[in-house]
Amino acid sequence: MDYNVYDEAVKVLFSGGNPYLHLITMPGPFNYPPTVFLFISFLQNRLIFDILSALAFFISIFLLTNKKFFVSFFLFFVSLLIFFPYKFNVGMGQINNFILLFVVLAYYYNPFFLAYAISIKLTPIIFLFYYFIKKDYKKIIIVLTLCLILYAMSLIIVPFDFQKIYFLDVFWRAFGTGGKEVYYNQSLAGLLARSNTSFLFYPLTILLLFVTYIKGKKLKRERVFSAVTCLMLILNPIAWQHQFVFAIIPLILLFNLNKKLVLAVFFLLAWNFKQPDLVPKELSSHQFYGVFILWMLAIFGGKSTKLIGIIGTVGIIGVYLRFLICRGSFCF
Repeated sequence: MDYNVYDEAVKVLFSGGNPYLHLITMPGPFNYPPTVFLFISFLQNRLIFDILSALAFFISIFLLTNKKFFVSFFLFFVSLLIFFPYKFNVGMGQINNFILLFVVLAYYYNPFFLAYAISIKLTPIIFLFYYFIKKDYKKIIIVLTLCLILYAMSLIIVPFDFQKIYFLDVFWRAFGTGGKEVYYNQSLAGLLARSNTSFLFYPLTILLLFVTYIKGKKLKRERVFSAVTCLMLILNPIAWQHQFVFAIIPLILLFNLNKKLVLAVFFLLAWNFKQPDLVPKELSSHQFYGVFILWMLAIFGGKSTKLIGIIGTVGIIGVYLRFLICRGSFCF
């Protein structure tokens, strides 16, 4: 379905229509930034799109494993079989594997790739926080400058009048309060929406950003990059399961810190409930829990195991107390 959205958006645009007003068969307007057309306009064949998407995922693993081909092939094969975020990503024709590759290329090589990733989907902009923590302000300026250049280039194919609709209307719809409680949204906002505690989202967001900044200043770059990757998934108001393909970054970069814990997290991330309505809502955020554990491991290292145990215990007690309170006249 997602590939059809990209395909129809390009067809509407190049036939003279405004994809930010309507598509052909899909309901609602196209909700990606105008700069995405600098990328998807060249991918108008589903078979080629899928092959390149799989290749982008493999190359990302290859770079993250320090170019160990056989290890990369094994991880790719395992992902193909059981890692649901990858399978969901490819099955839906999503664009995340390409963005993953550009983010990894930015980490190892050139900030241009981060600007290009941001031009496709806005969520990778959080990686500017990684540069901020590492006090690499030059790269922040480079990325923002390149984003402006890419936006100027987008005006060549997407008229300004079309773009106004996106910036004045479509863009702001992403900040709506509805639709976050569905199982496929595995972000912090999804967890809180399912437990009717959405009021905690902004305080927890500030806390996570603050702790990452304070602790990150003293950590090696792979741990900081892993932590920020986790935040991109945790703090996104709506992070569908296919977006958790990005978790491959901390899974690989943090593997040597605690192999057993990372393997356990992999299965938390790989799982998918085919009938989520039958699962207690406290257990349905398994991918959020997995990425949160990876964030803890990145920030606290060896101390993370004890902290995870404490937080898990407090969480279980909290759920139990909430259940008892809900048996009475007050429930939230």
